[in-house]
Amino acid sequence: DELVAQEYSNRQSAGVSPAHRNVVFACIPAFSNDAALAAASRCETTISHLHPEAIDTAIATNIIARKLIQGATLKDAVRQVLTPEDATPPLISNELLVEVLGNFVCGKTAFPNHRGGRSPLVLEAALYFLDGAPNFGDALNSSLGFAGPENYCPVIVGSLGGALFGISDPTIMPMVLENREFEFHHRVDQNVPTR
Repeated sequence: DELVAQEYSNRQSAGVSPAHRNVVFACIPAFSNDAALAAASRCETTISHLHPEAIDTAIATNIIARKLIQGATLKDAVRQVLTPEDATPPLISNELLVEVLGNFVCGKTAFPNHRGGRSPLVLEAALYFLDGAPNFGDALNSSLGFAGPENYCPVIVGSLGGALFGISDPTIMPMVLENREFEFHHRVDQNVPTR
């Protein structure tokens, strides 16, 4: 993404791909505090994306996931990104992302009107579908209905929803198995030569 963006348009990519791929850092105990987790996320993100929106969204997604795993509510997890306990400089500074997260904490998030991959807006949409969802399945199905299975929002809903609802949520495993079977059949159907 980054190389194409720079080569063809002389700009940086603000896409959400880094948040999709490095949210697993939230599960690594070696990143023992928010600052260490943010540093690892920043370093990995800049392999492919240099735009501050992409970097800060990946950091925020990791910290939210970690706080959810530790038992925080969704709003408290987001609040801790904005006001970290163990980081002197703020962990994120991108104005759009700070606004998005601040609006969420204050209850000002409306139904998303954007299906693209601009990272702060993808996280905003994911938070919308997670907020108030009674379980993982409802959150993921709502995001799939909004964005479609090949879009950006459901991936973040899946990551954060797993952290929020945990494996004990009875809607997680049936959806995983159902989607794996769909994915397998979809791939097989696509690879069958047509005449």
